[in-house]
Amino acid sequence: MRSLYSEQFQFDKILSSGSSIHIEGQDYHHLINVLRAKINDSILLINGKGSCLNTCIFQIDTKKSILELKHNGMSNFQTKTRPYNISLLLCIPKKPTLEEIWLTSIQLGIKNLYLWKSERSQPFVSIDERRFNLIAKQSMEQSNNPWLTQIQIIDPLKEHLKIDHHFLFSSSIAHLNTTSRSNFKLQQSEEILYTVGPEGGLTIQEEIQLQNLLKAHIINLPTPILKSETAVSAGFGYLLSKFL
Repeated sequence: MRSLYSEQFQFDKILSSGSSIHIEGQDYHHLINVLRAKINDSILLINGKGSCLNTCIFQIDTKKSILELKHNGMSNFQTKTRPYNISLLLCIPKKPTLEEIWLTSIQLGIKNLYLWKSERSQPFVSIDERRFNLIAKQSMEQSNNPWLTQIQIIDPLKEHLKIDHHFLFSSSIAHLNTTSRSNFKLQQSEEILYTVGPEGGLTIQEEIQLQNLLKAHIINLPTPILKSETAVSAGFGYLLSKFL
C-alpha cells in the first residue's frame, strides 16, 4: 500500500468534515508521476503520531493537478500501538552518516534518536531542518511507519533518559562485564536504549560512564569493527530478536 505522510494531517478534522480529501502540490506530483497511482488505488495517510487513515483515490484532475481521496469514516481510521520501544543513543557522526542513520531509524521504527557528543565524535553541525524533514517524509512513506522518530541532542546523559534496559554493543570491549547473548528477553512495554559509539570508539572512561550511569549491559558482537550506520541496523536486529 502506498502512503502519504504529513505532520499537518489532523484526522479529527478530516473525519468530521466529510469523506473527501484533496491532495495537490508536491504530494500530488509524487503520487501521480513517481508512484504512478491510479483511481481506486489505496493510499494510507499517516501523521507520525501513530494515527493513520485508509483512503482510496476517487478522482484525478490532471488539469488542476488535484487528487481526490475518499474514506469511510471511523471504520478506516486507527491509532496503532508501538510494537516495541527501542531508542538509540548515537555519538555524533559526520553529517552524511547522520542523515543516513536518521532515515534508517525511521524505517526501523526507532522511538528516539539521541545525539551525544563523546570525546571522539564529530563536531556537531546544526541540523538542516528542511533537509531532515524531506528525509523523514521519504522514509515514512517508504516504510508505512505511522510513528516519526524523535531526534534531540542530550547533555548530560541521565537527565533526559528514562529507560528500563540499556545495551552497549562492541566488538572489542574486554575490560567490562559482558552480557550473554542468550540470557534475556525483552517486553513490548519496556523502554530500551542501545548505544552506538563513534568510528574511533569510545574511551575507557566513557564506557565505564555508560555502564555506571545508565547501567549498560555490554554485549560483544562477534563481528569486525562496523561503521556507525551498519552498527545501528545490526544492534537493532539483535534487540528485535529478543522480543520473539
